[in-house]
Amino acid sequence: MPRPAKPWKRTQNDSYYCMLDGRMVRLTEPGESYKKALAEFHRLKAQPESSTKKPQNGPLTVAQIIHDFLDVVRTESL
Repeated sequence: MPRPAKPWKRTQNDSYYCMLDGRMVRLTEPGESYKKALAEFHRLKAQPESSTKKPQNGPLTVAQIIHDFLDVVRTESL
């Protein structure tokens, strides 16, 4: 069963975690409050999706390589 979309506490190290983009993210240091974890969770969720780009599964296609190359060329020529 997947984790809920909210912070949860790991009792092994007394820290709060959440799932973002399919990976587990530590929100607080040991002993910090749920309130601080919730604030950090909302801060991370408010970031644009491009800053938390998901890694691609499987091999790259030629079309994807060309598209990525053209993106780099366009941004460097501006």
